[in-house]
Amino acid sequence: MLQRFFRIIAASKLFYVLILVSIFASCFTVAGKTLFTEYRTDNTLFYVIDLLVTLFFTAEALIKIGALGKNAGQYFSDGWNLFDFLITLICIASVIFADPVFDLFGILRIARLFSTVPKLKLWASTLLRSLPSISYVFLFLIILFFVYGAIGVFIFAENDPFHFGSLPRSLLSLFRIITLEDWTDIMYQNIFGYGYYPETVYGYGNADLHPADHPLLIGATVYFVSFVLLNVFLILNMFTGIVLSAIQEIKVELEEEIHKKHIETVIGDKEEIKNTLPKISAGKLDALTEQLIDIQNIIIDLKSELELNKK
Repeated sequence: MLQRFFRIIAASKLFYVLILVSIFASCFTVAGKTLFTEYRTDNTLFYVIDLLVTLFFTAEALIKIGALGKNAGQYFSDGWNLFDFLITLICIASVIFADPVFDLFGILRIARLFSTVPKLKLWASTLLRSLPSISYVFLFLIILFFVYGAIGVFIFAENDPFHFGSLPRSLLSLFRIITLEDWTDIMYQNIFGYGYYPETVYGYGNADLHPADHPLLIGATVYFVSFVLLNVFLILNMFTGIVLSAIQEIKVELEEEIHKKHIETVIGDKEEIKNTLPKISAGKLDALTEQLIDIQNIIIDLKSELELNKK
């Protein structure tokens, strides 16, 4: 009975609203601690709010564990539950020790919105699910950056040392290009040569960095346009495809989880139902088995007769 009571509480909308209120109360305390520089750990208002939030987070964890009954260990098999439980422990340590270090980690309480709000949980789970595939795309992006960066140094260093004078400068310029932030300035600098863009635009002061006037119309055009097409359109679409695929998978899993929780809320836990079923003796079980076999034989005979009548 107690397990069912905890399960009903955990599934209620009021409980969900109270969790959100507690999280936003944590946001208020974080805002207050950062807004008012004279804040100290003995501040009564913030301390009381932190204490109430900590008590509720602790009660929430105990209720969710109690709702699982004998399967309480399953609570820690869920990554989001572990995340919430870790934040609860940090809140408890923050209240007990009142150390600014725990206040710093207490900011993570706001991150509980990711595990509480279904839509945010979907996006966070999507990001985590996509990380293995995204890592390969990111590796491909690094290789592409390195290749284009080295080519840029070899081809454009003499004409544009400000952007391509060394590999680090070249990589930084390529990052600017991929953001599409005034990337055409860099391209025109190398397409038309130094004469097209005066020295004062980039503020060259060192004589060693004074660029030569070497326009590279075809080479610069192919280099910059191909880099933008590969990174901005191709790789961006790869990221989008990976994320969309993960979203569909997680949506199906979340729907199944919601249906499972709804069924458990209505009819109870599987183990609980099993324990409430009447005990059947071995003799009755054998009799039921024979009856099922007879019914199966009757169905097979009826099916055969129907097939014969069709012929």
